[in-house]
Amino acid sequence: MKFKSIISIITVLITAFSLCLFTGCQDEEAEQPEEMIDYEIALITDDGLINDHGTSEAVWNTLTDFGSSKGISHKYYKATQAKANAVREVLDTAVDKGAKIVVVDNSSIANVVFKLQKKYEDIDFVTINTDPYEPEFGDILIKENTAAITFATEQAGYLAGYAAVSEGYTQLGCLVENSDQQMKNYLYGFAKGANRAAMERGETVKLRRYVCDLKGTVRKTAAEKADKWYREGTEVIFVCGDKIEDVVIEEAESHDGKVIAGITDKGEVSDTVIISAVVNIDLALKETLDAYLDQKFPGGEVLEYGIAEDAVGLDYQNSRLKHFDKAQYDALYEQIKSGDIRIKVKDIENVQDLELENIEL
Repeated sequence: MKFKSIISIITVLITAFSLCLFTGCQDEEAEQPEEMIDYEIALITDDGLINDHGTSEAVWNTLTDFGSSKGISHKYYKATQAKANAVREVLDTAVDKGAKIVVVDNSSIANVVFKLQKKYEDIDFVTINTDPYEPEFGDILIKENTAAITFATEQAGYLAGYAAVSEGYTQLGCLVENSDQQMKNYLYGFAKGANRAAMERGETVKLRRYVCDLKGTVRKTAAEKADKWYREGTEVIFVCGDKIEDVVIEEAESHDGKVIAGITDKGEVSDTVIISAVVNIDLALKETLDAYLDQKFPGGEVLEYGIAEDAVGLDYQNSRLKHFDKAQYDALYEQIKSGDIRIKVKDIENVQDLELENIEL
């Protein structure tokens, strides 16, 4: 028995020695092989979930597909908090790890790019759904190493508003996440589309609206507004913004209300989502990345995508609309695409400026 024990001990020691030779007796804090890779494409996101059925997930899926097909290393870096210091820290890390092109997916991060695009002049930046801006004064700066991908969100809003009223709803709500122009244009388009459909039906519809611009309490504010509106008779709320959509959907489920989602399709998230007004992040971002690879990066430009590029629309894949059918939608879509319907929201400061004869505010 003693002999067998000695043999067992020797075997264990030999195995341990072999592993040590193979791994270099690496401690837990040592850099692991996967950490030694230089990641050329980096996604910077805040402390939200990457698999959020929203912008972050859509952007990451695009980067993954693109990177895999082109053989380019890619990685996402998530800040520990939705604060500028935390975002700057992970962005610095991405650059240290070899990033040549950095993609940011929301307006709260874009204000960090406002400054860092100057610091990292050899790095290309892509902002999604927003411009690089200075949060205190709202100044926008797009240097030669930055491309800002934006969408004609007023067109998405218009389609959503028209569909809501055509579906038979007369008590409408619209909640947008912040006062960024892209977000406000969702609201303006929604109001104009609802007004057009109401006029054609010979009706007047009520529209409640709110721009959530309270830092740190945006989710609480959105939930409170949705709860109040549903209790007061609002039938459907058009909600835009990854940070507030889930809480509004929860309120809709509690009050037997309906939701029109924005940016990405949320039809699989809840039965309360009757349609989603989406933007084609995949199309826009891949075109920008292709230009980067061809050394034709569109720096210093705002790249707007809309119906003309088939980058904005309603997603009928998970639609629960019963009356506004796909044929009616396609006809409306073509009217906007051809220019027969023009959705003007430039220089609009508030909904009252839109001259909505069939909307009660």
